[in-house]
Amino acid sequence: MLMTFAPKIATIIDVSLTRPARRSYSGTIAFGFNIAIETLFMILLTPIIALTHTIFLTRLFVFRRGGAWNSQMRQSHAVPWRLALARLWPQTIAGCTVLGVVATKAPNDLGFALLGTTGFILSIPFAVATASPLIGELFARIGICRIPEEVEPPSALLPLHLPAIEASAPAARNQP
Repeated sequence: MLMTFAPKIATIIDVSLTRPARRSYSGTIAFGFNIAIETLFMILLTPIIALTHTIFLTRLFVFRRGGAWNSQMRQSHAVPWRLALARLWPQTIAGCTVLGVVATKAPNDLGFALLGTTGFILSIPFAVATASPLIGELFARIGICRIPEEVEPPSALLPLHLPAIEASAPAARNQP
């Protein structure tokens, strides 16, 4: 776990100790808020990814069919509820099953079990919400998880008219 989080921890320390770096992330409060949001995102997403990889490898080695390994879609697109349900139902069932077993066998540990199962249980709405272009544009406008290139876009990026830079540019220019 330390190796997984070491780069993130080092970056947080570096940015926190450097005034220009904090400013490039819209300030100390915004940077702290963005760390909290990104950490919550990763807490929810990590178990979903782990089970997805397990399912893929099981299909590959046991059934000799792994499915397609497609490249990432870099353009804004929404994930329809039907697609999220078709792809993420095993994660939702796994989360509900584990939570049900814990609730039955060790109800005092239910809070602890929620730490590991919330991502699974919310995987379908989480996929739909986080892929929503509307939510992405809203987050860009109000500065949630804004990166330095959105605060002060490099001149090389301006002609590309990237959606995140276009959405955040007016808000970023109003920052102190």
